Amino acid sequence: YGSPQDVWTAAVTQGADGRLQLQSSDNTCTVPALRSRAVAAGEDFDSIPAKEAGKLGFFNSSTGRLNPKLSAEQKANGTREGYVEIFNMADITEEAWYGATFGTAGTARSPLYQTIKHNSSGVAACNTAVLEAVALDTNFKTEPEIAAAGLNAPTGQLMADWYIQNVAQSTTYSGAATTLTAVDGTGVAGVGNFVLFPQSPTPAVTDETVNNVTADPLLRTATAANLIGTSKDAAGVATGLATVATPVIRAGYYDLPD
Repeated sequence: YGSPQDVWTAAVTQGADGRLQLQSSDNTCTVPALRSRAVAAGEDFDSIPAKEAGKLGFFNSSTGRLNPKLSAEQKANGTREGYVEIFNMADITEEAWYGATFGTAGTARSPLYQTIKHNSSGVAACNTAVLEAVALDTNFKTEPEIAAAGLNAPTGQLMADWYIQNVAQSTTYSGAATTLTAVDGTGVAGVGNFVLFPQSPTPAVTDETVNNVTADPLLRTATAANLIGTSKDAAGVATGLATVATPVIRAGYYDLPD
């Protein structure tokens, strides 16, 4: 949850057990909140205290969304492969027409805005109840519901830089992230879709919903109009085309969008 004009920084490294480990001392609110130490495999994430403002926080990747046929080592390796996507899922409005509690009307800025806004010391309150009401507990489906929570359609304008460091060889690669913006025929930025899914393991409603928002073959199904190849020939062309009625992994809302 970025505060106005916010910058968020983090480092992604290999944890002690081989899984991906994210570390950050940033004071921007996150869901889940980063923990005060690394989280071991099988350890209850919520049992570890959240990090304090200005201190280093940790998030260790789960292997539960990877192919169940892989070994533990292969799964750990899999958490360190991939790419980083940054979505502007929604804007948090600064308008003062909200009440003191979530979803009520009044003359103040929304509880969501107030808890993610950095104070003069650069620290946000990050009230867990407010953040989770938006990110975990509510499946927004209509514009009035979205507006009542203090959210608005995304406007884009995000930027990012990346650095890859080989510590052993004292080598660093860097660059600017590629940005994609939807525009109309005149080049003006279009109205973005609201794409905030509740970040919970609750299964997504339908296979059609999942297929519309992910390309992950472990999460997708296939119909007669959208066949999946089960193998490739010598030329690399998909063969063994078939329908897939049941996904390898049933997508939860927290898998989306992808």
